[in-house]
Amino acid sequence: MGFVRCWAEGLDLVAAWNRYLFVHGAGDARRARGELQRLLDTLRNLARAHGRPDLAALLRRDPEAIADRDGGLPSLEDFAARQPADFHTEAELIALYQQSHGQADARSGARRRQRLRARLVQAVQWLETVGARTPQPADPTGNWLDERLAERLSAVGIYQLADLQARIAAKGFHWHRGIPRVGPEGAARLVRWLAAHTATLGPLPGAALAPLQQADVVARKQPARTGIVPLERFALPCGLDGSAGSNRAPAARCKLAATDDLAAVQAWLRLRVHGTHTWRAYRKEAERFLLWAVLHQCKPLSSLDGDDCVAYRNFLAAPGGAWTGPRHAQRWSDAWRPFEGALSARSQAVAMTIVRSLCEWLVRRHYLDSNPWDDVPQRADAPSMPQLRALSQKQWGLVLAWLGNQPPSPAVRRLGFVLQFAYLTGMRLSELVASRVAWLRHEPLDDGADGDDMAWSIMVLGKRN
Repeated sequence: MGFVRCWAEGLDLVAAWNRYLFVHGAGDARRARGELQRLLDTLRNLARAHGRPDLAALLRRDPEAIADRDGGLPSLEDFAARQPADFHTEAELIALYQQSHGQADARSGARRRQRLRARLVQAVQWLETVGARTPQPADPTGNWLDERLAERLSAVGIYQLADLQARIAAKGFHWHRGIPRVGPEGAARLVRWLAAHTATLGPLPGAALAPLQQADVVARKQPARTGIVPLERFALPCGLDGSAGSNRAPAARCKLAATDDLAAVQAWLRLRVHGTHTWRAYRKEAERFLLWAVLHQCKPLSSLDGDDCVAYRNFLAAPGGAWTGPRHAQRWSDAWRPFEGALSARSQAVAMTIVRSLCEWLVRRHYLDSNPWDDVPQRADAPSMPQLRALSQKQWGLVLAWLGNQPPSPAVRRLGFVLQFAYLTGMRLSELVASRVAWLRHEPLDDGADGDDMAWSIMVLGKRN
């Protein structure tokens, strides 16, 4: 405050720095001006927080920016320097100045600067008396931030500091995208200011302060929870993990190394190429089904029956507010939810098809004893269910039998490889074409490859993708 008061009174900034801020090292003109602007920003925010926008506007004015309009007349200071030192009192000096140059013009630059400096000193003295108060989540953004920045934030619906915190927590590192004239540097300064007031505003999630890839790493390091969170952060409650599910097949016949329902679902997802559209769609529906079973029905997935599946079918049409969240919320964000709203009839049909396929695969791997969806009738008002992309064992046996009846040739062996690869990975046509072209271009199959070589080739290509 003493440093700012020296500026208001017109004293040298470097000398004021060395007097009040020397603890940070000796000052220079550039450093002093930069620190002055930072302190003035803080004082303007303080003035707005106490309902004095007039003082905030006053602290934007610079007395040195007022130009002289007195026709080249010397200032009172210059006139006094020409007189004998300590010879005249101030009143005599002013009278002598008026005799020599006439009455001082109240509109002159010197008088205007003098009046502005007096008002600035009064403003600084008033701010010293009120002291600083901490920001609160319900405070309007205009009380703490620059009025132009507050207007830009209000254009996207951010009116309070709590709204700003929520946007950063939901959108993460690039939260400023979509806000007019707010760039990465300004957003970073604003985040640093919020981080300095976590005692009253609350902390921001660590993943929100890092780019997307780093945010995923930070989110995975967070402790697992049992609330509505993504699969990678979900912990099955004790007694609901499915290790003793009523629909579990005998452990001696199970072909999965999974000991609980979450591990079984993850094993099913690993059959798809990670990161593809198919993998994301399957993860979304399996995630919804598992979370609903544990958190809504309070039953493990391996204990669901036909009545539960009917209840899930009805749930998809109206998930409820606790299960819906904002669109495009990041998976590490606390604002993430499995649904964005009620699903359309088409989306409901696709969702039930995917979870039906999941349960059918678990039955084939002898993890489940039966498919709970087998007894669920299709709703009359629902569109026709799309065909399952996964072939049953009987259907796949017919395909292999047809291949075995074809005359041997390189084309038939290549077709057999492509069909086996598609069956094992569940890839879409576009994904399959891209993988096949890459394989045939770099490592074509040997015409004399037998069945073992074929299996080895599929395994290598699966690892590459």
